[in-house]
Amino acid sequence: MLLMPATHHNTQNNHGIAISFFSHLYFRMKFLAVAGFVFATSFSFSQPGIIDSLENLLVKGKKDTVEAGILNQLARQLNSSSDERALIYANRLLELSVKINFQKGVANACFNIGYYYDNKSEYLKAHENFQKAFDLMVKLGMKKEAAKTLSSIGNVFISQGSYKQGLDCFLRSLKMSEDINDKKGIAAAYVGLGNVYIYQNSDNKGLEFYFKALNIQEEIGDKRGASASMANIAIIYTNQKKYDTAIEYHFKSLK
Repeated sequence: MLLMPATHHNTQNNHGIAISFFSHLYFRMKFLAVAGFVFATSFSFSQPGIIDSLENLLVKGKKDTVEAGILNQLARQLNSSSDERALIYANRLLELSVKINFQKGVANACFNIGYYYDNKSEYLKAHENFQKAFDLMVKLGMKKEAAKTLSSIGNVFISQGSYKQGLDCFLRSLKMSEDINDKKGIAAAYVGLGNVYIYQNSDNKGLEFYFKALNIQEEIGDKRGASASMANIAIIYTNQKKYDTAIEYHFKSLK
């Protein structure tokens, strides 16, 4: 999905770059600019040990909300590395949650299914499932999850070039996250807003939101999110031919 394994999208960056000094940095920075901007503020790879442990729990578990929780974690872990099994577990979660009338499980299943299709760039299916998840989360009072899902819908809009709709989603997500003081959610919305402006060639405005996100991520100790934001900032400075500053943030992002 991304430049740094963050969660989504193989969107191409419209800005070209040309760095004229030592080749190692040239190729690294060129890769960053071509790969596209990071959409998420946090990212993770699924680890075989975690997956194995969850699957062992699943075998021993009962058909109840506990199993639904395990299926949800499996789908999320596998989605983070674009593993095909993510859809299998998400559908199992949906089937079980409907059977036991566990509405939170239905919402989580729809989100995971949307995430899977987003990874596959199947944006209509992604949007449809994210929207189902969002509507149900709002109904159930899952405010934090609803705000996150709204940002995911915003990312889908950006991937389709629908920047106005994407902007609206991120502004709404920001408001929802602020209302519950969810700082990680606020940072995610800032990243989304930065992406909207970057893809409309408003580098300075994008930079402003990336720094807002970075400040929060550093405040709450979100190292992965901060790394993603610094990578985005490095790309912008590269596009602006501010190579010294670009290199500074590029190497900060690798720490």
